[in-house]
Amino acid sequence: MKTIKRAICLVTVLLLLAALPVLSAGAAGVIAEGAAEVSASALNLRSDAGSDATILTTIPRGATVVVLQRETNSWYRVHYSGTTGYVYADYLKNFSSSATLSLSGTVNESDVRIRDKATTDGAILGTASKGASVSVTGIENGWYRISAERRTGYMRSDYITLSGSGSSSPSGGSSSSSGGSSSGKAGTVTGSYVNFRTGPSTSSSVIRVLSKGTSVTVLEESSGWCWIIHSGTTGYMSSQYVSTASSSGGSSSGSSAASETAMDETGQVTGSYVNFRTGPSTSYRVIATLPRNTEVKVVAKAGSWYKITFNGATGYMVSDYVKIVDKNSALSSSGSGKASDCAAGSVALYSASDLKRMGTFRWNGYRWTWYSEKVLPGGGLRIPGRHVDENGYVCDENGYIVIASHTLSKGTVVATPLGKDGKVYDYCATAGTLDVYVSW
Repeated sequence: MKTIKRAICLVTVLLLLAALPVLSAGAAGVIAEGAAEVSASALNLRSDAGSDATILTTIPRGATVVVLQRETNSWYRVHYSGTTGYVYADYLKNFSSSATLSLSGTVNESDVRIRDKATTDGAILGTASKGASVSVTGIENGWYRISAERRTGYMRSDYITLSGSGSSSPSGGSSSSSGGSSSGKAGTVTGSYVNFRTGPSTSSSVIRVLSKGTSVTVLEESSGWCWIIHSGTTGYMSSQYVSTASSSGGSSSGSSAASETAMDETGQVTGSYVNFRTGPSTSYRVIATLPRNTEVKVVAKAGSWYKITFNGATGYMVSDYVKIVDKNSALSSSGSGKASDCAAGSVALYSASDLKRMGTFRWNGYRWTWYSEKVLPGGGLRIPGRHVDENGYVCDENGYIVIASHTLSKGTVVATPLGKDGKVYDYCATAGTLDVYVSW
């Protein structure tokens, strides 16, 4: 009788084991937790969970990321468009354990079972071999909805290593073909965070945001836009943010200079950080980088470029990033104050660690220093949407760094050398100083 009971127990154990994936305990991946949407305008994807870690790429607002692990309350390990890294959790919203995806991936273990539903109770439809390519169309409670080996079903997420976007056409991958010397030329992104779009217009959807120094293949340049390839995907980028080894301004810059039409208008910069150049071509030197809402004087139109004057200098800017406004209307920022001309461009010249280490530095005529957020006046100045960003700066609901000034009025938007604009909320006692509040 005991022998029969042992046999029954053994059979039961074998049946339970058969229901599990035929895999070793140490699968190559992790069980993904779900997906979330990016709420920041340009979210840094970093190599590690810390604001000092290397930036791998930037993710545009509204993009969906796969949340692989919620490492801490502040940092999540995520996958986005072929890159895995860490993001600051406060800039993700709408987290869900179930979502629709459009990714590709590779099976990382041998003979992984494909099931008809997202559970080990699901019927086995077949198996996928190690290294097999899969299309990932969704996630559901730690399982990916996939197509592989001519079957569509579910596979536990830790047995799939995600790669790039599944929306790219097969011919677009490794498109050295398009990157060949006969049909394109090497280019480099010159702006800090530049939108890579589906079409040659600022109203076209953003595919992704590319950081300064990113290599691209330029297929064609026309009317102020470059048709380019990046990571196997074809799209468009404003030509003022792309330089090529053979850029010479070409006939377009010559013809536009010869056919300038005089204007006398007031303009407002509509891009985040727009290059103000010595001539109407991306091959010309950058005089300054102007932040959004900067007021300029438009004196001529040269093809797809405006000839403008700013702070006593004359140069050119792509017309798509300058809005002609009523001369009698006040150019104001999203706050109550007028955008200040105290700085000619908001660029990341200094990191958070630089500011902390040096204590103070001088930039564009101001002495920059920092104060702990603990010394903020009573009620924390009632800053709307007050929060600390991934770099440790106290910011408002629109992402502006909270600034204190002796000379600038409350509500004034100020370009900073810290990677984003600031907004004056407080008064400081020292003339010529701008104070930044931080969480240190």
